[in-house]
Amino acid sequence: MKMPGESRPSSFEAVFAAYAVVATFALGYGYWRLATRQNEQDAKLEQQRQEQQAAVTRLQREADDKRATDDLEIQVISLASPHLSKLRESGREAATSQRIVSAAAELLSSKGRPALAQMAEKIRVETAPITRSGTRTASSSTRRTRRPRLRPW
Repeated sequence: MKMPGESRPSSFEAVFAAYAVVATFALGYGYWRLATRQNEQDAKLEQQRQEQQAAVTRLQREADDKRATDDLEIQVISLASPHLSKLRESGREAATSQRIVSAAAELLSSKGRPALAQMAEKIRVETAPITRSGTRTASSSTRRTRRPRLRPW
């Protein structure tokens, strides 16, 4: 069923056509593999970005929580600080100051911030009378020797 105007392609033309088909297939396959690999890398990068964003968000939340706790500690210490000097005294006003400082120290200690409790305890220990066995007495605690001030000029 050959038509009179048709001719059979030469072997060179057949090889060239086969080469063109194979080269087109190879280029298409290479492009498909490249696109697939890029999509996989994009997915990995997106997952890493999301993980990093979650980590940053978590760190910011933890920092905000710590900052809020620090702010509370500063505010409570600021409110209690005028009463710290009265821990050494006695009387009704001193008792009120001692209760205020104790309550503030207890509040902060319950939040894991023992600084005020330690400070108040240190003030109480330093002003406590010592007995003969090496502890302070009332007369020795009020009698303090002063060193002469050194003037740098």
